[in-house]
Amino acid sequence: AGPRTAITVTVNNAPNVFINGGNTASCASKTVALAAGGATTYTWSTSQTAVNIVVTPSITTTYTVIGTGANTCTNSAVKIITVNPSPTLTVTGNNVLCAGNATTLTVSGANTYTWAAGFFVPTIGVSPSATTNYSVIGKDANNCVDTVAYLVTVNQLPVLNVSSTNTILCSGQTATISVTGAVSYTWSDNSNGSDLVVNPTANSNYTVTGVDANNCSNSAVFTQSVSTCTAIEEQ
Repeated sequence: AGPRTAITVTVNNAPNVFINGGNTASCASKTVALAAGGATTYTWSTSQTAVNIVVTPSITTTYTVIGTGANTCTNSAVKIITVNPSPTLTVTGNNVLCAGNATTLTVSGANTYTWAAGFFVPTIGVSPSATTNYSVIGKDANNCVDTVAYLVTVNQLPVLNVSSTNTILCSGQTATISVTGAVSYTWSDNSNGSDLVVNPTANSNYTVTGVDANNCSNSAVFTQSVSTCTAIEEQ
């Protein structure tokens, strides 16, 4: 046999790559900071090459980083971020009101609630004077949150205009009191219509309630004056 030659093979150790940061559980659309270590350069499964990256997983996601050491050997590390779904909030209550009316708003779908108005209960009573958005944040058992806004539209009350064909009557005379500003009307004597014929013997108040197209109502009082007429006026 011929002479033998010894060959020395140097084996470099692969880097001990690891990922720090990022709780194992997160909430949808929440940012998570991850930091690689143990190597010289890195390539993430997100195609990023920085040491530190920020991700926003919407579902449970596995992140892998490949680290290269000074000796060009490589190794990898894996981080699984479990994503809990956000709660879905639902608000119930009257979403259309007439000015001056109230409604009860109730939110469900989470464990705890915070209304923008500073209430921490699921049910609140509101009486807005104008159209208002009511915002509430709900947090579930995983500390994941959702926000919902509930619009309550407020229709203003009709403005009634009442007039008489005779501002001042003599006793025994009649007058027609008319009203505008709404769609339907009910007078204090339970009669309906925009006109009311009256024959008072003394100053008298007549109340009318008008309802508009939004089913909002308002009332007005008209005073019909009656004068003691002179003998000349009575002829």
